[in-house]
Amino acid sequence: MSDEYSVPRFTVGSLDECDIQGAVLRNASFEGVSMRHARFDESDLTGSKFYLVAATDTSFSGAILRSVRFLGGSFRGSDFAGADLSEAIFAADNMGGAVDISGADFSGAKVDQSTFQSFIYDDETKFPSGLEVINKS
Repeated sequence: MSDEYSVPRFTVGSLDECDIQGAVLRNASFEGVSMRHARFDESDLTGSKFYLVAATDTSFSGAILRSVRFLGGSFRGSDFAGADLSEAIFAADNMGGAVDISGADFSGAKVDQSTFQSFIYDDETKFPSGLEVINKS
């Protein structure tokens, strides 16, 4: 029996202001979804994909985000403090649009073997100590 239908998929809709704290949504797919001001604190989103998501001021504080792919979209002002972002990828979407993490808070986040490849940030963005950001987009 296939697990194909057990993987959570969210496409072109709204999760604005949803409180999904502590949820287990491994390998979930979020495509074209608006999730402004949503709360995913302490949730397990291991292996999930966020493609062209509008997640302004969303909280992922303490979430497990291992091997998550952030492809394009906006996470402006979002809270990733204390999250496990090991092996996560921040990269462009298929049209070349970078991930906007301007003003996001990554303080205390675990970023072992993470790839910040195509992203936009500003002076308000808080990166975890030890992460050296060289090029500003």
